[in-house]
Amino acid sequence: MIATLAFRHLVVRRRRSLFLLLGYGLGVGVMIVLLSVGEAMLEQSRDLALVGGGEVTVLPEGIDVEAMRTGGVSGMFFGIDRARFLTRQLLGGRRQAGVVAAVSPAIEHKLVYLSFNGRTVVARAGAEIPSRARQVGAPLDLLAGSWEDQAADSAWLAPAAGQLYDEMDRFHLPPTRDSSWAEWHYFK
Repeated sequence: MIATLAFRHLVVRRRRSLFLLLGYGLGVGVMIVLLSVGEAMLEQSRDLALVGGGEVTVLPEGIDVEAMRTGGVSGMFFGIDRARFLTRQLLGGRRQAGVVAAVSPAIEHKLVYLSFNGRTVVARAGAEIPSRARQVGAPLDLLAGSWEDQAADSAWLAPAAGQLYDEMDRFHLPPTRDSSWAEWHYFK
């Protein structure tokens, strides 16, 4: 009985029925889009390759997360200027100690050239500081061997005062004695 009434109204009131069906179709379409976008966002938020195990990912200026996910960053070989400053002072410094639990710098898919016996091979390499990667919950799964911090890792994270000042301001001696030569203070 109800089906007969429904089909009868579709025939008798065509314009009203058309708007009703259009509204239902639009509503169902919007719900499908919203659910698929929500599912994609949830999947991306759980992707460890994207976020590296942490909660904040620092990207080069002008790059969005989607470019990073599709390999755009590794394909274009971008870098982050002043990464040491970001790691030591801005994110990992005393100012943010109450907010930031750990900072783990990483290099992903850097282009390198390996030469051996006159043969050169192009490869991609990555690097992380082992102790920091473990702190943010993104350690490497090793099949064999050990993965521990080296002296260069410690110097990169917490350099001695002399190393820090050399990194910030390097004085250069003139190649030959010149009476008009003067030292300029500049910062990298």
